[in-house]
Amino acid sequence: MKRGLKDCVRGLGELVQRDIPRRSICLVTGTPGSLKTSFVYTLMANYLRDSDELGLYLSLEQEAEQIVKGMENLGVEKPENMEVVDLRLVRERYREIEERVEILPIIQEILESFRERGNLSLFSLDSWNAAGAFAAEGVRRASYHFFNALREMSLTSFIVLEIPSMTSVQEYTPEYFLADCIFELGVLEKKEDVVRYFQIRKLRGSGHSMKKHRVSVERGGLAILGPVYI
Repeated sequence: MKRGLKDCVRGLGELVQRDIPRRSICLVTGTPGSLKTSFVYTLMANYLRDSDELGLYLSLEQEAEQIVKGMENLGVEKPENMEVVDLRLVRERYREIEERVEILPIIQEILESFRERGNLSLFSLDSWNAAGAFAAEGVRRASYHFFNALREMSLTSFIVLEIPSMTSVQEYTPEYFLADCIFELGVLEKKEDVVRYFQIRKLRGSGHSMKKHRVSVERGGLAILGPVYI
């Protein structure tokens, strides 16, 4: 039987009653170093490995080779039907990228070109912050139309959004309202201990745990463990 998305990160399936609905817009938020990339990459790679669907991981920050090599070091091999591309692809198509441009329509064009290759079903943008840095007028104003375009392409999308600290979670920005899912990764400092955690803040279409759970990087990628007791 084909695995659901919830079964592709160890421990995630125990936190939800149903699978992540297809065509969802999933924000993956967290502070620097909270394993946002590891979570998304682990989920996408494990799902696509047993699927005839296609996935695209678009990084606007790191080079594709760095991401792939880093995840290989964790035991997560990139399946052939998962494309990992970086900003160089955008620059090759649009030479004016060094200036302020409308980045979201460019990303949509890239997605359309990948859809012509086959059944593109998963997409990740890493990160929303970087997209905003390149955009002529910022991405928040255009987020509604961009998210709708992703749904119209029947993509289940994971949008990485970095926040400076957990005390500055921007729950009232358009992205938080428009997203179907919000997965939060963060770091808690306890007495003589630092704990990385995962929390589902929002998941339309499924009941889910609201508790913070420990996360660990293991051979085979990120894993979600037991609850965090503060």
